[in-house]
Order: sequence, then C-alpha cells, then structure tokens
Amino acid sequence: MQTSIRNLRISMRQILEAVRHGEEVVIYSRNQPIAKIIPLSEPHEIEELWVWDVG
Repeated sequence: MQTSIRNLRISMRQILEAVRHGEEVVIYSRNQPIAKIIPLSEPHEIEELWVWDVG
C-alpha cells in the first residue's frame, strides 16, 4: 500500500506510523513527487525516521 502526502503539515509521527504499517510514503511538492520513504526493515522494528533535503 502507498500513502501520498500532499500537505507537508502532516506530522513526522503520522509518517512514521504509516511506515510502521508497511506502507511506502510519497511526499509531493507542487504536485510533483519529491521523495519516497520505503521501509527497509520489518515495519514494526522501525523506531525513528531521518529525513533531510538532498537537493
């Protein structure tokens, strides 16, 4: 399943919860996808996310 985020006011806690449920998270800016967060380990083992701008 995939969660799309079009409102950056969504909290990191909500993103973390989506990833913990095994969902990919796509972040959009100006209707263009700019980032995808994919769980690389077992979703229930994820304790924190680090997100930074590589642009």
